[in-house]
Amino acid sequence: MIIQELKYYVIKYKILLFFLIIHLIAFFLLIGTFIGFIQQIEYESEKLQNNFENKAIYHLLDGYYESNDYENFIRKPDHLKILKNYYHELINTNDFEYLAIFDQSIVLKGKQSLKQFTEGYENGSEIREMTRDNNFYTEVKSIQINSKAIDYFKLKATKGTLWTKKDFDMPNKVMPIIMGSSYSKIFDVGQTIEIEYYNENIQAKVIGFLEKNSRIYYQTSPEFYLDNYILVPYRNYKEPTSEKEEDFQRKNYFAMNNGYIITENNIKNKQLMLKRVEAIAQKTNFEKYSFIGINPHFIQYRGLLTVMIENKNLAYIIFCCSFIINILILILIFFLQQKKRYSDFYIHYINGSSEKYLTKMQILEITIIILFSYITSWFILNKLLKISDVISDIYVFVLFICMIILINFLLSINIMKKTFLKNTNTERE
Repeated sequence: MIIQELKYYVIKYKILLFFLIIHLIAFFLLIGTFIGFIQQIEYESEKLQNNFENKAIYHLLDGYYESNDYENFIRKPDHLKILKNYYHELINTNDFEYLAIFDQSIVLKGKQSLKQFTEGYENGSEIREMTRDNNFYTEVKSIQINSKAIDYFKLKATKGTLWTKKDFDMPNKVMPIIMGSSYSKIFDVGQTIEIEYYNENIQAKVIGFLEKNSRIYYQTSPEFYLDNYILVPYRNYKEPTSEKEEDFQRKNYFAMNNGYIITENNIKNKQLMLKRVEAIAQKTNFEKYSFIGINPHFIQYRGLLTVMIENKNLAYIIFCCSFIINILILILIFFLQQKKRYSDFYIHYINGSSEKYLTKMQILEITIIILFSYITSWFILNKLLKISDVISDIYVFVLFICMIILINFLLSINIMKKTFLKNTNTERE
């Protein structure tokens, strides 16, 4: 009986139900989108604060940029040992954080063109690419990075894993690499590929893909996105066995010694850092180094954080107003719809239906409408827009349950208070 009444209800009020469902879907989408936006704002502002608030960033450079100085340095029989010792002292000190980051491009072998991952592709720059044996060899964007930088910027993988300590200690010749999220549609975790890195052909294995919009501080930008980059680990190399390998290691360690020092932004810590770097340089005989900039990120960081806070407050105001208005409109629509059905309720009642039966019938109708709208909005958020996550799903689900309880409760109370039911009781007697 209830099912038949439900079919009759849907057919009779199909136009009204169509617009009501559209409204509910839009309402759930608004809630889901807002929650996702607020979560992202909270995450971004917290990450910015953790990475940059009260921090001073120095760009540490080697001083061997003049050709004569460089040639004199590499003529030293122990120059590679000096480079290695200097780097190891920098990363093992407790007086500051040393993040080795450099963007040396690599040549990647693939079955398809990878032009979209090349430097300057968006600006129409010349693309270095060649085809050989049905394979594409493309010079793509790459970031070389040490474990300190991975930990400091709290990079995470959505597929596979990040590096472990043994990956930096070079246990085997296969290089473990991590790819930005944009590569996840082309390559797979565990796939072995061939790369050319500092003119050396290397077998590399994809061990993971970064979260979308993963970023680091690099080149004075606090938001250097890694989606289109391949991450290569700065590994600890053993003694070279050939001149070619020595040249390869020298290039790596020179790049590794041009990184970023992060310390607390106060006079004591800055002075301690400067003294510590000087002591490391003297201890390892690394005679030439220099710094560029103190807190080059500060203005950008403050601007980004201010914009985020303002956006968050504005979003809260807009959301609260929209939420209240939508709830009131939905309750009003349901009440008006119920009012239009009083004649139907009257007929059911004089034919023997109880108040409990009418209430149950109405609860089923309303629950199905809201449930259908909720499922549709969930599909749009998760499968089409892909902007939802577990936390926002939970919030929207809780809202869905609360709406069912609230609207059913109010309408059920309204049915029981109607005078036509009491009048019908009198007529029956």
